[in-house]
Amino acid sequence: MSVNNWVILIGVLIVGMIFILASQGVIFGWMSMTEEDIQKGEAEQLVSLVQRAHSDSSKNFYYCYESSPVNITIEDGILIFERSRFEFSYIVPKRTAEINLTDITNICILKEGDVVKVDENVTMRFCTVESLCKGAPESVKDSLGKDCCPSEIPVCTKSHCCPTDKPKWCNKPKDGSEPRCMNETEYKDNCEEEICPSSISQCFNHWHWSSYDGTFYMNINGYVCDYYEVCHPDVVPIAKEIIECCNNRCSGNCHSMCNQALSDSGLSSTETDETKKKCYGFYTIYGLDDAARWMQGYQIHVEEPATVMLAGQTWMCTGYSIVLTTLLRSVGYGKDEVYSLCGPGHAYNLVKFPGESQYRFADTVGNSLYISGITGSDWYRNQYGACRTSYECGCQNDEGMVNCPSPSNIILGASC
Repeated sequence: MSVNNWVILIGVLIVGMIFILASQGVIFGWMSMTEEDIQKGEAEQLVSLVQRAHSDSSKNFYYCYESSPVNITIEDGILIFERSRFEFSYIVPKRTAEINLTDITNICILKEGDVVKVDENVTMRFCTVESLCKGAPESVKDSLGKDCCPSEIPVCTKSHCCPTDKPKWCNKPKDGSEPRCMNETEYKDNCEEEICPSSISQCFNHWHWSSYDGTFYMNINGYVCDYYEVCHPDVVPIAKEIIECCNNRCSGNCHSMCNQALSDSGLSSTETDETKKKCYGFYTIYGLDDAARWMQGYQIHVEEPATVMLAGQTWMCTGYSIVLTTLLRSVGYGKDEVYSLCGPGHAYNLVKFPGESQYRFADTVGNSLYISGITGSDWYRNQYGACRTSYECGCQNDEGMVNCPSPSNIILGASC
């Protein structure tokens, strides 16, 4: 037999074998199993990413990838992956958002807070600093799970979101109507000034020793709410005194430097929200200074809760600093308007007064006043030879610890 005949014979045998195997479903069955494995692998990849997003300790998870057209359904904790003639079902956590997607070619997994979403296209949303509004009922969660005021009501005020033309939230209108957002004029004429609303601080009703949120660090470590007891029941009477003495032009039982606070704030000649709040600041600072209203003298003792130090009526520098921050926050100074901080061997404050774009150093320890840019020589600079910007601990208050402002954002005066 010639070589060509042998080649023809072998070819016929191979074709015959393929026909026989195909008739038994062996070859095409093997090919079908391979395709099924591929589809199952893609389905399990998606389920693995969903599980990973749920188990991720952060509030943020984001991953997208391209895919061949696929149908994905998630309902009541069951994920169904369907492509071609294959369908796979898997159990996923109940906190996975329910969806019904058809013929999608891009798969995104996004975690927002505790909820994981699967979608074709996902846009990450992040709050701006101005729109952050912790606990506001009108807020929406951003991709990090933070409370964010929507664009139509972007102003955060007293833990509520308001529109730009009505930027003031009033909890107690004088006419007895429901709490609402007001414009400046309506707020001045028709809103009773609240002292210590529950929205004033995350520490409200979480005073010592509740070990609630935020790191405290000076001579000892702890939780900020254990020390900065904003609007504690024992602090409220002092907050009322500060506000009423300014608003009532020092009538009543006010301290000896009340008229000085009225004059320095401008409230004695012009009444605005700005001059009133400025008076609250000066009255508080002067009350820990020459007036020696709530604390007197100096005594070495590590930090205690603000109310304990107020009851003791004397403390060292950290005590004066913590008390000043607590009182100013209790009369309405914002979380970014007053801080306690420390430099080499000493603790003091940074305060941003209404109408000013920069902070000032304030120091009341031992009833010895220093406000940078207002009073003259800085005894700390003279004694320690250090700038007050030589920070040894971060700026802190009842909302936690942050990086201190740069020197360019501080009226330094004689501080450096």
